[in-house]
Amino acid sequence: MATTRPFGSESCVIFKLPPDSSLKRLRSTLRANSSIAEEPVRDMRYSYLDSFDWRLYDAGMVLASARQEDYLRLRLCSLAEPWCYTTPSHAFRPKLANEIADPRLRALVARAVNGRALLPLVSVDCRERLFRILNKDGKTVVKLEVCQARLGSRGGHRGTSDLGSWLRLSAVRGYEKVLERWRALVCSDLSATPQHPFIRYLAAVSRQPGDYSSKLDIRLEEAQRADAAVRVILRHLLKTMTANEDGICRDLDPEFLHDFRVAVRRTRSLLGQVKSVFPEPRLRRFRAEFAWLGQVTGTARDMDVYLSKFAGFKTSLPATFQEDLTPLLGHLRAQKDLAQRDLVRALRSSHYRKLKQDWLALLDTEVPKRSSLANATRPIAEVADERIRRVHRRAMKEGKQIREDSAPPMLHQLRKTCKKLRYLLEFFHSLYPGDAIEDLLEPLKKLQDNLGEYQDLQVQQEVLLGFRQTMDSSPEFTQANQHAIDLLVQTLVKRQNAVRTEFRRRFRGLQRESGRFETLFSPKIGAP
Repeated sequence: MATTRPFGSESCVIFKLPPDSSLKRLRSTLRANSSIAEEPVRDMRYSYLDSFDWRLYDAGMVLASARQEDYLRLRLCSLAEPWCYTTPSHAFRPKLANEIADPRLRALVARAVNGRALLPLVSVDCRERLFRILNKDGKTVVKLEVCQARLGSRGGHRGTSDLGSWLRLSAVRGYEKVLERWRALVCSDLSATPQHPFIRYLAAVSRQPGDYSSKLDIRLEEAQRADAAVRVILRHLLKTMTANEDGICRDLDPEFLHDFRVAVRRTRSLLGQVKSVFPEPRLRRFRAEFAWLGQVTGTARDMDVYLSKFAGFKTSLPATFQEDLTPLLGHLRAQKDLAQRDLVRALRSSHYRKLKQDWLALLDTEVPKRSSLANATRPIAEVADERIRRVHRRAMKEGKQIREDSAPPMLHQLRKTCKKLRYLLEFFHSLYPGDAIEDLLEPLKKLQDNLGEYQDLQVQQEVLLGFRQTMDSSPEFTQANQHAIDLLVQTLVKRQNAVRTEFRRRFRGLQRESGRFETLFSPKIGAP
């Protein structure tokens, strides 16, 4: 979890003080070993921030906004190494990494969260006492901050939960060796334990790092009945959808909608690939409902993608034409606002609530002891082998049929088949040994990226040409605006041709794994 230490950071270490530790004892230890200066007590509020899917934590970092009355600063700490980086002041608590004023901190956070919103996970009220360790010249060489923490009184918490006392040791630049001496002293004299308080604070609000992930970390057993295993996967996907609803409606960042749509697509794919585990009459309604969800979320997602690519669209044009593309940005934002309103209305509708209630009721229905459905009582490993093998063969057949002059719909069909294959591998990865599935997913993902970019470029050209027609009939757009769109379309065509050229190499990469697919997913002895 180590990350690059930024220039200007300070060496520091944080300790959990034992329950019987007293301020009087601490003062005694400090005075017995050095000259100290004690600052007045200050009340601070710390709000700990991370993305919804814990990207900062996964990168080994913790970000906190520290507020004292009207003064706020940001502090980024490493969980694996003894350093912290603190901004001197900040105007407000950032919601996105690009709102962080300090360039070094902004770069570190932006690299980790990659566009996701910074959400407050827990807030803590601290009563702090600062002690400064002085050398013989009366200069501060080490600082000790003692924090008595309570759960924040705002955000739905009563502020009565005592979170213990914590000690933060930090060295003035150039006095890191002095810090190490005090670190050993604190551990021995005060029986303090080096530990960051973040995990303790999260536990107080019933959170733990990684409690949300869009990844399919599902454990299945080979002999598990297929109808029971499919229910486990579908419940996980429904949970993912539900977890992202609030972020979608508040439009916090585009990844909430992306994760929601992936969960919907995975649901539809599983229902299509593993059949005869539910009575078909009960599924007809839900197939239509999940198709509806794919439709009502589609336009908003498309606009998110176009808006994220707009800066790249501009820089792909000669400098003299870049500003002439500005009307396109206004058009995309207007379309996004309209799509967002429709999407929020759909997710807050009684229709959607009823869909989730009925779907969960079906998934929670106990599997019958006996079933006439073809796959219901079969071991899930047999069903998984069969489906993965069949979809892989279909992908190979479709890929071999694609020639230099093949129409775009043929590549789009292969893209859909590859997506089904990837979902199956992700659904059932726990049934296979070690990294076998990851090894097969790597070339598949590369091919998917190629096919996905090709299809996206095709759709983007169609959208831009549609906007170009709007320009022709509207007097507010100049010829320069229209010419900028034409140039952008030409740029996308060139890129699409390059992607098409790369396709054959990417497909051969997956094709080379055909033997491993056939071996790993071959019928087992005794299987029908």
